[in-house]
Amino acid sequence: PVCLGGFTDITVSVSRPAPLQVVSGFVPFGMAFAQNSSISALIQGEPRQTGIFIFTVRATSASGTADHEFTITVNEISNDSELDDAFSNVPYSQQLTLSGGASGSVEWTLVSGDLPTGLSLSTDGEISGTPSDTSTFTYGFTVRAESGAMACEKIFSITVSACADWTQTTWGVPVTHD
Repeated sequence: PVCLGGFTDITVSVSRPAPLQVVSGFVPFGMAFAQNSSISALIQGEPRQTGIFIFTVRATSASGTADHEFTITVNEISNDSELDDAFSNVPYSQQLTLSGGASGSVEWTLVSGDLPTGLSLSTDGEISGTPSDTSTFTYGFTVRAESGAMACEKIFSITVSACADWTQTTWGVPVTHD
């Protein structure tokens, strides 16, 4: 699996010299297939579309042809970069998601920056807790989602605002006596 927009370099090779070509299906949009030696080809570039891409590469030599099917899964962290606003002393929860065809377990980690005080990121991708900031501030941070050999990163921000203090006022209603 690879990540949307991240440079990817995959080598396809055979044991004997042979021209290699894609004969069915497509490599992900934004990537190119090019033979780089007598026994290998490169699939490289920055994928621009999520999904599962299945294609067949054919090797042709004097002894015949051989086809091999390949699959490239392109994933992305699909949340908007600006996460929902949080409010001081109000419970917060935001689930991060990986889309595009990821399979298996995904582990989430904070790579750089800081979450607002009182919030944490779980390994299953949930940012939760109760922020304790008393003034308005925007936090920037980078999160990584890993699944096997695939790792996607994305920069996020959360703005924490202080809640207004409300006091209850009892309104008097005039009472008339006879």
